[in-house]
Amino acid sequence: MRVMEWYISDQNGDATKSAVQRKVEDVEAICEQLDRLEAEVNPGVDDETREELRSEIVAGTYTDDTLTSAIENANQGAKNRAEYGTDALGGLESVEDNRVDCVVTDPPYGADFESVRPTENPDFEDDADATFELLDDVFGELQRVCKANAHLYVFFSMEHYERLLSLAGEYFQVNRTPLIWVKNNHAPNAPGNGGFEKNYAQRYEPVLHCRMPNGDRRKLNGGVSPNTLNYQKPGPDTRRHDTQKPEGLLKELIQNSTGKRETVCDPFAGSGSTLLAADALDRHYLGFEIEDEYASGFRRELRKTGGGSR
Repeated sequence: MRVMEWYISDQNGDATKSAVQRKVEDVEAICEQLDRLEAEVNPGVDDETREELRSEIVAGTYTDDTLTSAIENANQGAKNRAEYGTDALGGLESVEDNRVDCVVTDPPYGADFESVRPTENPDFEDDADATFELLDDVFGELQRVCKANAHLYVFFSMEHYERLLSLAGEYFQVNRTPLIWVKNNHAPNAPGNGGFEKNYAQRYEPVLHCRMPNGDRRKLNGGVSPNTLNYQKPGPDTRRHDTQKPEGLLKELIQNSTGKRETVCDPFAGSGSTLLAADALDRHYLGFEIEDEYASGFRRELRKTGGGSR
C-alpha cells in the first residue's frame, strides 16, 4: 500500500522499474525495523516514546545500528523493564543503585544456567551448587540495587533451608521463620524417595522473608499478616511456567511490602507473574529471565490488562 500510494500520489503513475524496486526495498526495510521495534522494546516503555520511535522509523531516520541504540536508550529509561533472554546477574548489573523497593523471586534451584555475557566463570551445570554460586553474586547485586528499607521474598524448598538461610544472612537481615504457601494440592513424589506409600505428600512451599538494614522501618501494610498463605496452585489452563506462582499470592506479598508506584524486582522472572502482579497493583517492575521462550506469553498477558500504560 505504501508503494502504491507513492507511485500514484508522488510519482503520478510515472516511475522507472528500478525506482519502483528501490522504493519496495526501502519499504521492506522500514517494515523490518517496525517488527524489530515491536519485538525488542520493553513493555514498560511509555506510549509517547514508542510512537516517537515508530514515526522516526517510518520517516526512514534510522539505520539498523542507530535503531539498536535508540531502542536500548528507550529500554534503559523505562520505568518498567521486562527483559527476556537476559540472565539475572547481567540484568541486575544494568540497574542503578537504590532503585528497588521489594524483591519477589523464585530462583531456579538445580536448573541449568549459562551466562549470555562474557565471563571467565564456567557455565553452571545442572545442580543446586551452581544455583547457589549464582545466588551469591545475585544477592550481592540485589544488596546494591535495593533501597535501604527494602523487603525481599525468596521462594525455596526446605531441603535448601539451612544453605539459603546462611547465604542470605551474609547480605540481608533474615527472618528465620519462613512464610508458608499452602498450595491446597500436593507436589509429585519421586519414586526414588519411596513414593506416597512411604512419604507424606508435600502441600506447601516456604518463602524466606528478608530485609535490608533499615527494612524494619518499612511496616507491613496488611496489619496482622499471618505467615501462612493459602492459594491454589495455577492450573494447566492458566499456567505458562512449571513453577508459576498464583497471582493472589504474589499480590499479597507485594501489597504488604510496597506502596503504589514503588518498584518490584524479580531477577528470575520466568513467566512474568510477579511483574504482572506488580503492574496490576500500579507498581513499577524490573524483571529478567534468561529463557526468551516465555516472552510472548508475558506480553500477551500484559496486553490483556492494558498493562505498562499507567
